[in-house]
Amino acid sequence: MIDRRYESGKSFVMYSKEELEAAQRTDMVTFLESHEGFNFKSSGGWYVGIEHDSLKINPDRYTWHWYSRDLYGKGAIDWLCKVDGYDFKEAVSRLIGNASIRASPEMRKAVLSNKLIYLDVKKRAIFCGYDKFGSMKFAEAKITNTYNKYYPQNIEGSMKEYSFYIPAKPNAYGYDPTKLYVFEAPIDLLSHGALMQLSMKKQCAAVGMSEMYRSDCWLGINRVSLSGCSDIALKQRLSDDPRIKQIVFCLDNDERGRQATEKLMSDYSANFTVKVSIPPYGKDWNDTLKFIVTSKNKRTNTEE
Repeated sequence: MIDRRYESGKSFVMYSKEELEAAQRTDMVTFLESHEGFNFKSSGGWYVGIEHDSLKINPDRYTWHWYSRDLYGKGAIDWLCKVDGYDFKEAVSRLIGNASIRASPEMRKAVLSNKLIYLDVKKRAIFCGYDKFGSMKFAEAKITNTYNKYYPQNIEGSMKEYSFYIPAKPNAYGYDPTKLYVFEAPIDLLSHGALMQLSMKKQCAAVGMSEMYRSDCWLGINRVSLSGCSDIALKQRLSDDPRIKQIVFCLDNDERGRQATEKLMSDYSANFTVKVSIPPYGKDWNDTLKFIVTSKNKRTNTEE
């Protein structure tokens, strides 16, 4: 992906031939299972939705038709544009894995030492989830190489109710086991944590007390990734930890994320204190992190 500018100064994006081909090659069955949480069964060579039996995917695993909604198309780009309301650029960006985690050394150490993330032989980042007894029950692959698959994929046998989760750490700064942050994806969960680190570091420096900075400031509160917009994982974590009284929904700032947030707020407001935290820049928290870091680097270069 290359950022360009017209003579007027307005920016636009150019995708390489390889990026567009990779986005167009997306396997629709795998994509919808990970992106929407749908399940499929094979019938006469076709793939038929279990939750939505009018949704059918051609044996080529590419062409799809959702008869009850009179929607049809070829590939995941069409799905994101026609069903989820993305524009073309957003759809391609979503599929080619344009996001990146900008984690501090302390954050990388925290997640790696607790066996929350692995790098497998295919160079995929594997985000792991455990039950309350410490047994691994879930693994989600996030491709780190631009020219492989371009969306999260649950490893076969994973139990989605135990998706990527970081419980509040008792010795961490601001420890509060009664609060739970909820995200769509692990990368957003970690990006939000990195933003908390940057914010605290800035606040400490502003008052001349940099030595008071705590790199574990993001670990004091429970965090869970839904691996989509389904609340299966949320229900499980609330069941496992009755101390949680407040839920902060930090889902994506797109049509799908906003609709899911509205529904979740309605479903959980009777028994919990619920709040919403919307990414201020871009579609999700990783977009916001990249914007903040890029802006900071530009200011630094200008000052130099």
